[in-house]
Amino acid sequence: MLLVHTAEGKPLPREHGGPVRMITPQLYAWKGSKWIQRIEFLTHDRPGFWETRGYSNTAHPWRDDRYS
Repeated sequence: MLLVHTAEGKPLPREHGGPVRMITPQLYAWKGSKWIQRIEFLTHDRPGFWETRGYSNTAHPWRDDRYS
């Protein structure tokens, strides 16, 4: 996960997700966050919104890993 706040040395504009945008590399788009309200650091994995609805925990797009 990357938290991006600048691009080319300037604050990230709102039309590109500013003031801070989260980028989740190598995951299906539905696994990426659109709006962040808080960030939690956990000592163990916990099923999230999509995982409790039958989707894969890893969601690797090139391995057809969409559903659990």
